[in-house]
This record gives sequence, structure tokens and C-alpha cells, in this order.
Amino acid sequence: MNDIIVDRVGMGILVDRLTEFIDEADTVRRGMPEAPDGGTATSLIAFIASAGAEAGGLAVDTTHLLSAVTLDAMDDMNATDEQVAAELRELEQEVEQ
Repeated sequence: MNDIIVDRVGMGILVDRLTEFIDEADTVRRGMPEAPDGGTATSLIAFIASAGAEAGGLAVDTTHLLSAVTLDAMDDMNATDEQVAAELRELEQEVEQ
């Protein structure tokens, strides 16, 4: 059996890397030409390209949202761990008395 250890600092680093990567991808997506020259297929190419660009934008937004939720969950987990540890310390002090 493998242990999985998740800490806030390590998760923050991974989320930051992911956010940097997705922001770079978004910069490339925004640099796409708006009107390709495809002759008689220009309108179809433009439609396909715009659908792809829109999907890319949705992926960027979703990644940013999930990154924020992940960091909030990690912060909450750490706060809960600290709260449980404080309760256990109090119990230990009561038992020792």
C-alpha cells in the first residue's frame, strides 16, 4: 500500500505551475488570427477555429476555478488539522491532571 501525503506548500507549487502553463496556453489562444483565408471554406474554418478558441477559453476558466477550489480545500484541511491537534492537546492535558 502506498501512502499519499498532501501538504499545502507542495500543492500550492503544483497549482502555480499548472496556472502558469494554462496562462501561457491562453496567451497563444488569444494570438490566433481572427479571419483565416481558406477560400470557399473560409466560413467553415472560421467557425471551427472560433469553436476551438471558445473551448480553450472555457478550459482556462475551469482550470483557474479548480485551482482556487483546490487551494481553498487545502487551507481548510490545514485549519481542521490544527483544530484537531489543539483539541487533542487539551484532552492530553486533562488526562495528565
